[in-house]
Amino acid sequence: MKRTAMLLLLASCTVFDHEISICKTNSECAGQVGDAPAVCVLEPIGHCVALTSEDCTVVTGDPLDDNAVLIGSLLSTTGAQGPTNLPRQQAAILAVEEINTLGGILHSVTPGDARKLLMVSCDEAANLPRAATHLVTELKTTAIVGPNLSQDVLDFTTGNPGIGLPSSAQAGTALLTPTGVASAIATVPDNGLTYMMTPNDIQRVPLMKLQINAVETKLAAARGRAVKLAIYYRDDALGKGTLDGLTSLMINNTTLANAISLGHAREDSYDPASTNNATVVASYVQFQPDIIVIVGAPEAVKYFVTPLEAAWRAGVPRPYYIGIDSTKVQDLLTAVTGNDDLRQRFRGTGIAATAETDPVLSAFQIAYGQRWKDSSGNPQPATQSGMGPSYDAVYAIALALVGKSDIGAASMVSGLPSLSTNTQTCAYDGAFVESPCYTVTDHGRTLYDSMGALLQTKKITEIGTAGRLEWDNQGSKSSGSIEVWCIDGTGPKPKFASSGLTYDIKTQNTAGSYTDCPPGGLP
Repeated sequence: MKRTAMLLLLASCTVFDHEISICKTNSECAGQVGDAPAVCVLEPIGHCVALTSEDCTVVTGDPLDDNAVLIGSLLSTTGAQGPTNLPRQQAAILAVEEINTLGGILHSVTPGDARKLLMVSCDEAANLPRAATHLVTELKTTAIVGPNLSQDVLDFTTGNPGIGLPSSAQAGTALLTPTGVASAIATVPDNGLTYMMTPNDIQRVPLMKLQINAVETKLAAARGRAVKLAIYYRDDALGKGTLDGLTSLMINNTTLANAISLGHAREDSYDPASTNNATVVASYVQFQPDIIVIVGAPEAVKYFVTPLEAAWRAGVPRPYYIGIDSTKVQDLLTAVTGNDDLRQRFRGTGIAATAETDPVLSAFQIAYGQRWKDSSGNPQPATQSGMGPSYDAVYAIALALVGKSDIGAASMVSGLPSLSTNTQTCAYDGAFVESPCYTVTDHGRTLYDSMGALLQTKKITEIGTAGRLEWDNQGSKSSGSIEVWCIDGTGPKPKFASSGLTYDIKTQNTAGSYTDCPPGGLP
C-alpha cells in the first residue's frame, strides 16, 4: 500500500519541467512526452525525458535502445559560427554512425555483447545555459563533444548559477572540446572530466613567435625600417591565453612591452559579438601596422580584416596577417578570392598532419564526403579545422568505455590512458599484429582490433586524425604537430595548404622550412 501511494505521488510531480513517468526502459517512454523521442533516465528515479529540446534537435542512434550510451554534442551551429561548426557536428555524427554500424562498444568477448551510442546534438548559439542544462541535468549524458569556444568550455566546466549554467564537472559529465585551446582549460577545477582534443595555446605559441619574427625580418629588409606590430585578440579565454603566451616575444630587437611603450606595437581586444569595428579599424589605418596577429574566431576575419582591407589607404604598404586555426575558415577563403594580394599576406598556425595521422585523416575525409553531400550531390570537403578532432572525440569516448559496466564519465575517462600506453611507434601492415605492440591507424578498419586488445588489457596506440589520443594528467594533449599554413591560389578556388614548416609539441623541435603557397608570396 505504501509503495502504491508513493508511485501515485511521484506520478503527479514534475522534474526538470518534464512530467515524471515511472519507467525502467526507453520503450516505456514512447508517447510520454508528446511526439518527441524520449529515454528513461534512471536518476534520481526512473522518469521519461525528451531527447530533443529547443536547442537540441538532432538525434543519432536508436532512442529505444536501453543499452545505449547517451552522449551529446554542443557546438554553435547557427549564427556567425554556424558555417564553421556545422561540419564539426556532422563529423561527430559520422563517428557515431560508423561505430554503431560496426556493432557498438564491446563489453565482453561474447558475440553481440556490445553497447551502441545514442547522441543528441545541440546548438549553443542561442542559449548555452539552456542547452547545457538539457544535456547534463535532464539527460545526464556521459560525455559531450564540445563546446567549441574556450570560454564556453571554462564556463560550462565550472558552472554559473547566476545565469542558470550548470557545472559539467559537478554533474559528472565529461567534456571533450574539439577546438578549445586556452591553457586555462587544463587548470580549471573539473574533477578530471574536461579534455582538449588539440594542443593548447601555450603549446602553439613558440611556432607563432618564430613566424612573427620570420615575417618581421623579411619586411624590415623590404621596407627599410623597423616594423610595427599589432595584436588583435578576442576578449575571452581564447584570445587572452595566446596574448599571455606572446608576452615574451621580441620585436625589433626589444621586448614586446618596450615596443608598445615606444609606439611600435599595440594590443587590442575585441568583443566577439561586435559587428561594427569602425573605430578600431580607423585607428589601425592611422597606426599602419606591418604585421597583425589575429587571435580570434571567424568574426575577426569578417568584421575586422575585411573592413580594414577596404579602408586601407592607397600607397601605404599593407599589413601581413598571422592567424590561428580558428581563422582558417570559409570567410577567409571568400575574402581572398579574386584578391591575390591579400591571399599572399595571410598565413597562420594550426594542427598539422603527420605520417601517422595521414591514413586516418584520409579515411575520415573520404567517409565524410560520402556521408555528407552538397545540394548538387557532390561530396562536401572535410577540411574545416576542428572536424577531425570532433570525429576523434567520439572514438575516444567509445574506446575508453570498452569492457566497462559503469558507463559514467569518471569510468570513461579512466579508460583514456589505455589508448596511448605504447612508448614505441609500431608499423601497421594491414593486419592486427602483436610484435611488439598494437598500433591503430584507421578508425573504421581497425576499431574492433583496438577493442579486442583493450578487452585483453593489451597495449594499443590509438592515432586520430589530428594526432595520438594521449593526454597529460590535466587533460591537455601531450603530443601533436603544429604547422604554419598558407593559402594556395592555384586551381579554381583558393584553399588552405601547409607551408612545410612544422613544430612537434612533445619534443619542441621544428622540422622543414616555410615555403610560400603558390603563386607568389612574401614580400
